[in-house]
Amino acid sequence: MDSPWATAPGFGTNTLIVDTIIFRHPSCPLNLNIILDLPRVDNVPGRTIRGVHYRTALTACEIIAHNAFGKGYFTLDPEGFQRVYATEETVLHEAEYYFRITGGDRYTLTRTFRD
Repeated sequence: MDSPWATAPGFGTNTLIVDTIIFRHPSCPLNLNIILDLPRVDNVPGRTIRGVHYRTALTACEIIAHNAFGKGYFTLDPEGFQRVYATEETVLHEAEYYFRITGGDRYTLTRTFRD
């Protein structure tokens, strides 16, 4: 199995580049809207690329959005026109997704587990 981590060319052997997928908040400015990024560790069925398991990504975003379980979904665009329809076993493979909550996109994020 190939690793999603690769040694950065021109750097020491201990420097790693992680290929990730970025999950963004649709209502925050672009330079402040990254909710989290997750490493591409799951095989995309029928393709030679890797991605992130849909349910894993959704659950992580729902936790960060103050436990918004059952309310979250992804879109490919910040406006919300390109909704991602997925099954529980879908592997997400685009470079980035926007995490939205049914009923409105002005939600706050839980930045620490203490919160």
